[in-house]
Amino acid sequence: MNHIHNKAQNVEIVNMSDHYIVKNQQLYFKLGIEEGEILQQIQNGKSISDVVAEFNKTEKYIEDFLSALDSSGIFTQTKEKFNVFFMKFPFYNPSRFLSYLTRILKEYKFLNMMLKLVSFLVFFGGIYSFTLNYKEIFSNVVNDLSFNSLLILYISIFIVTFIHEIGHALSCQYFGGKVEKIGFLLIFFSPALYTDISSIRVFKNKKHIIYVLLAGSYFQLLVVSIVLFIRPYFPEYQSLIDQFVTINIISTVSNFVPFIRLDGYWILSTLLDIPNLYKKSFQSLTKVKQVKINNKKENIVLFYGLLNVLFFSFSFLSGIYGLYWMAFLSPFPSYVKTAIGIIDSIIYIYLIATLVKGIFYRRKKLAS
Repeated sequence: MNHIHNKAQNVEIVNMSDHYIVKNQQLYFKLGIEEGEILQQIQNGKSISDVVAEFNKTEKYIEDFLSALDSSGIFTQTKEKFNVFFMKFPFYNPSRFLSYLTRILKEYKFLNMMLKLVSFLVFFGGIYSFTLNYKEIFSNVVNDLSFNSLLILYISIFIVTFIHEIGHALSCQYFGGKVEKIGFLLIFFSPALYTDISSIRVFKNKKHIIYVLLAGSYFQLLVVSIVLFIRPYFPEYQSLIDQFVTINIISTVSNFVPFIRLDGYWILSTLLDIPNLYKKSFQSLTKVKQVKINNKKENIVLFYGLLNVLFFSFSFLSGIYGLYWMAFLSPFPSYVKTAIGIIDSIIYIYLIATLVKGIFYRRKKLAS
């Protein structure tokens, strides 16, 4: 067990009042009170016999517990498996920049208050402007879809996405978290950005976690609001502006769908206080008979799992129709149809292959 004593020195153990969080570099694990206290004593250098006496456990229990933790990867960070459809490329450590900004915001409280006030006015002013013009905005979505306009939209959406991630990062640092990675992400060959705000898992104030998760979309919608304000002064770019606004509105709404592991999912998981909600929901569907009727959380997880299946089925069928619409009914140029059709086809082939592989793996596991 000496090697586990040594490994325990490399993790950070945080007392969250009703549970413990164990951090190993960028990985986080949740432990119960007693388990966390045992691990903390081991980290402090106490021997197995001392821990046995203090917690009134057998030596075998403590050794099995520590071996289970070791097997789970809690002491050694395993390298993330390469997935061609989900690739991360970190390119910027914003910690120094964010530390500078948060220091200014905390030192100059009047400036902080004024920035918040101005941002609220811009945000709600943008919402008001959108409610007045949404019919015209949506009607201009398919107008003037030239290669140049698509390129401008692509670049502008990428910039706004970066601002979205800065919103997450700044708020996380402001509430005491650490942000060491902002990177480039390829999801099914579609470019995106990501921010590592995993340190929010050790936040003791649940409201701060929610604020951090909301901050990205808030920053994104602030940009949209500013664009809506200048919209009337650039009639020659009306279609391009309306396309930009529409894409960002759809992106924001999609971001809060709780069945995709984006901000909306993490907000729901935090509010329900159910970590790994997505994984647990599918596990509950395979063990419906074992769900206790009187257990509120188990019923919530099961209900979420059922809704997840319905959402996936609806999305899958809608996607198939979308491919048909794109190929035969859409007003988009042929090169746009071809590009989107190829990407969507690859995604659907991958999803079907993954589903079939999962079914066969499940059957093989049950058979053994």
